[in-house]
Amino acid sequence: MKIIDFILDFFFPNRCPFCDNFIVWDKLVCNDCINQIELTDNYIRKDFDNNFTVCLSAVSYEGTAKRGLLNLKYHKGFNAAKHLLPYLIDIFKNNIVIDKIDLVTAVPMNRKRLEKTGYNHAEIIAKMVAKRLNLKYNFKILGKNKSTDRQHDLTRAERLEAVKGSYFIKHKFPDIKGKTILLCDDIITTGSTLSECSRLLLKAGAKKVYCATLGTTLLKEE
Repeated sequence: MKIIDFILDFFFPNRCPFCDNFIVWDKLVCNDCINQIELTDNYIRKDFDNNFTVCLSAVSYEGTAKRGLLNLKYHKGFNAAKHLLPYLIDIFKNNIVIDKIDLVTAVPMNRKRLEKTGYNHAEIIAKMVAKRLNLKYNFKILGKNKSTDRQHDLTRAERLEAVKGSYFIKHKFPDIKGKTILLCDDIITTGSTLSECSRLLLKAGAKKVYCATLGTTLLKEE
């Protein structure tokens, strides 16, 4: 794989996913950005509505980390996820009994957005998490039927209202009755999206839902 990466670097020079500067072909991140990315103190989040048990995150959604996560979301900056993943895995192993998780899934993307981007960044993260934790994954459980992208200026209450009816359990979903699910996304802001998806998973028979995101914001009600 590294030989292929070396050859590709001649045609598509490697760039740091956090600052976009050119870097050596076998590096994920430049040294300057590595030193600017710090773990968050706010890495454990609970759900006000008690749908997901806990959400664990690696970094604060600000500064250098924010630039990397936006690059992952909109410009295929997968190396940002690869770099941040070990931090998230360490936090998970220190707070959750991994053996109790039966299945990994991701917050879905609506078809129109998926056709435009060509990938779901939440699924990219979920696959990496599943592989690192040696867990099964399935992305055919949840679906999304409308866009909820424009929520930046909404309060938590407004976001909760906005996500209602946006997600659904697919008709031919796998049997998740009695299973503990790990639900992945890129960031947690108010937690409304993760809460709604978790509610649907529980309604479909899941025993418990844990959540994992690379980034987290400080929760604000205003």
